[in-house]
Amino acid sequence: MKKNRLFWLLPVVILLPVFQVHAKTIRAEILETKVLCHEPGRYIGWPTIMQTRSGELVAVFSGNRDDHVCPFGITQMVRSTDKGKTWSAPVTINNTPLDDRDAGILQTRAGTWVVSWFTSLAFDKPSFYKKFPSWKRHAEKLGPETRKRWLGSWIRRSADSGKTWGDPVRVEVSAPHGPIQLRDGRLLYIGSATFNGKH
Repeated sequence: MKKNRLFWLLPVVILLPVFQVHAKTIRAEILETKVLCHEPGRYIGWPTIMQTRSGELVAVFSGNRDDHVCPFGITQMVRSTDKGKTWSAPVTINNTPLDDRDAGILQTRAGTWVVSWFTSLAFDKPSFYKKFPSWKRHAEKLGPETRKRWLGSWIRRSADSGKTWGDPVRVEVSAPHGPIQLRDGRLLYIGSATFNGKH
């Protein structure tokens, strides 16, 4: 992604009044609720869904988790080619040494898929270790360089509809569902800023 094609806007509060006005007049009809992915004994959180230009539905989320906070969260994806009637098995997109959280996804007008997420070290607290001893063992394996290398907010791109993904690219903000594309082709990413890898 070229640097001049991506820009940041942090004051999300400015957009909230507009959203609130429309929220009073726009209604949605719930047609169905269903489980898209079930991982027995695991926690799944913070999904984002998109519809591709070909009509496929794609959902990404943080899966394979012990709990809301956990060192083992990974970015996973499921797909539906029949308008949500059936869904594929989950495919892993990211599995960094840290907790991969809050996945977002979009398809640009050029056809590129962009997945966003952020990593966290919130699991690395002695208060969690009694209940989850494996978290302590995992945290002890993470050296300072690994923590510095992976802590932050990220995106990855796919030029082949999610079959393969480019290297992770660090970005300066984090939002649960990632950026959107504007009419002029730029990506608008409204979120919280990170400073030295800390949210």
